[in-house]
Amino acid sequence: MVRFKQNPSMIKLENLPFLTNDVFYEKIIKAVENSGRIASYFVYKYKDKLNALAVILFDETKEFELFATEINKKLNPLYNKVPQIYNFEREIFEQYPDAIHGEGLKPLRFHKPFEGKGKSNQIGDMDFFEIDSHETHQVGVGPVHAGIIEPGHFRFNCYGEQVLSLEISLGYQHRGIEKSLIGGPYKDSFYKIQTASGDSTVAHTICYLGNLEALSKVEPHIDSQLKRMAALELERIANHVGDLGGLATDIGFLPTASYCGRIRGDFLNMTADLCGNRFGRSLLSFGGEKVEKSIFEKIVKKIDALKPNLLGAVEMLWNTPSVMSRFDNTGVLPKEIAVELGIVGLHRRASGINNDIRKDLPFLLYNKYFKEIQTEDLHGDVLGRGLVRYREILNSLNMFTDIASDINDRAQEQHSNCLLNANSISVSFSEGFRGEICHVAITDEDGKLLRYKIVDPSFHNWNGLAYVVRNEGIYDFPLCNKSFNLSYCGFDL
Repeated sequence: MVRFKQNPSMIKLENLPFLTNDVFYEKIIKAVENSGRIASYFVYKYKDKLNALAVILFDETKEFELFATEINKKLNPLYNKVPQIYNFEREIFEQYPDAIHGEGLKPLRFHKPFEGKGKSNQIGDMDFFEIDSHETHQVGVGPVHAGIIEPGHFRFNCYGEQVLSLEISLGYQHRGIEKSLIGGPYKDSFYKIQTASGDSTVAHTICYLGNLEALSKVEPHIDSQLKRMAALELERIANHVGDLGGLATDIGFLPTASYCGRIRGDFLNMTADLCGNRFGRSLLSFGGEKVEKSIFEKIVKKIDALKPNLLGAVEMLWNTPSVMSRFDNTGVLPKEIAVELGIVGLHRRASGINNDIRKDLPFLLYNKYFKEIQTEDLHGDVLGRGLVRYREILNSLNMFTDIASDINDRAQEQHSNCLLNANSISVSFSEGFRGEICHVAITDEDGKLLRYKIVDPSFHNWNGLAYVVRNEGIYDFPLCNKSFNLSYCGFDL
């Protein structure tokens, strides 16, 4: 078997282990039984043959494994034995309906399949689960959201105000980003990656550049790596601050809501100081970026001035009994369910499982700078997800200061040609503010991308939101939803 500890890692396709279908299924089941997690699972076509590829992440041994199988007959779904594979199998059924038996599987989105003939392509046309009872009713929310969030449809089965089940239907803004990358990398591929999930621009760009640089055997300068880490931590702080303000908004606690809304903008402006764009667009580039230490020194001074206001605004949450009574024990995701569903990122840590790609598969220079947060006292409720954000803000502020003190002006922008190794596969992970991001790149005999697979943390975690609202009052859905704050477009690539 091929296991990797380095992130990102690249191998030639000829070295990729191919298993028979039955051994392939058995290996996935055994891997998950032995604390493995499915980081990616998809179908690709190589030399006119359809293959399925699995990427399994082992947190305990801090490594990941790749293996594949040729699809000579339809794949058997495994979701009854491995619940965390459910969305991946639905996606395979959506993209290659002839590659997998479709019993119990619905397409995740509404676009035309990559190959074969799928179900209806009419957007919004979906068979929702129903409960056959005259005592229950359904509530539909969306696809037009009342706020500024992207479109999605939420279908509740309720008994009075009690939620019995929630089914989530996304895919109303399918852009076909993964498919558009095939044959590249093109000049505009870089810009598409930056919009994969707009609030995670830096995290997705780091993954994409990691794959291109691994496939080209290019290593960015140490100062460029520090710059990428600093930008990623600024992205994390800005989003966490905004989310804590959003939690306060959803319970009508206006002091923290108002302060965090303003302070989030201050942190976004710090990213603009680095590149001219508040979301980090065009901040990073293939091979490395120019670094100016003086800009980082100015940002550290801004952080020092802003930190007392930030801490004061957020700590009001934890010191207000009415806030705590709304957060505590609402929308609970138990640890064992988080493991079973393959939940990642801050939502997994809020359930007391301290996995983080910055620690488990450190990329860039995180093995030197990253420090763990405390999670043992958390039990997966809205309060836990809020506290993880708060602790990670403090952690990221310290990390940014440490990075800024070590960074220098030695790196210049690189203009290397992006020539990818032919017939190869590369896997790259990063830890965005929501959690683990996984990109897989496969090249053909000409060194062009024949498949590019992106897994945003939201792809894993939407099923967690559907779980935590069960048996809650439907009035708590907005609070639970905000405590997850998942990406709609990042699910729909």
